Amino acid sequence: MRLAPKIAFTALVVIAILWLVFSWFEAEQEVRILCSMFHSGLEREQVVRTLQTGEYLRYRTEAGADGSTISVDSLYNLGSSRCVIEFESDRVVSATYE
Repeated sequence: MRLAPKIAFTALVVIAILWLVFSWFEAEQEVRILCSMFHSGLEREQVVRTLQTGEYLRYRTEAGADGSTISVDSLYNLGSSRCVIEFESDRVVSATYE
């Protein structure tokens, strides 16, 4: 009878680890795939709408002297990868996956 709580605890730990690994890979994939969708000339509004569909994403807008950028990453993968989207006149100039 004492073995049951240990088995249940071990099962919960294994499930938690599997969920963390799954989330990590999904977040990486989401950042990479969405970054590849942003090509030169795309409007900022469309980029933001696309980013809002992400389940694992967070993004920040930063204004610069000659344009602005949106930096996209995820807490689920501890920010190990990111996408930097550069804009000029509210149009994508470049999207770089790092």
